[in-house]
Amino acid sequence: MDRAAAVAALPEVYRQAIALRDDGATGSEIARALEIEEASVGPLLEIGDNKLARLLDAGEVVTDLLDLPPAEAERA
Repeated sequence: MDRAAAVAALPEVYRQAIALRDDGATGSEIARALEIEEASVGPLLEIGDNKLARLLDAGEVVTDLLDLPPAEAERA
């Protein structure tokens, strides 16, 4: 799976955050766009990057990891 397909397979909030960052948005711009606290942007991107890495490593959509809430996904 290529990066674009992996990003597209992410849950929406992670997909949006990563897309905004990839387009050069700052943390405050990402926070405004997603209507979240700026302090939440870093952890959101970290979790999104971890999900993305797992998808790229697996080479296929790993739906059980995508559907977990952020706290559960970190423990997986």
